[in-house]
Amino acid sequence: MRAAVEFLVEMAETMLILLVMATVVDRIPFIVEKFADAEINPDNPMRYRLSIDASKLRLKPDNPTIR
Repeated sequence: MRAAVEFLVEMAETMLILLVMATVVDRIPFIVEKFADAEINPDNPMRYRLSIDASKLRLKPDNPTIR
């Protein structure tokens, strides 16, 4: 039963991540990062975070804003 519940939670999280990634702005390269099991706080059990992939930002050298 525990494995089934864990599977359903994982599927729900995956579907939510896919929904978020489908609706974010394409100009800003977002990535989803998974926390390591040791980093997860039991009081706030977040497994994933949405971050900006700075290596894929297209910045002009004279103007550090997104094109």
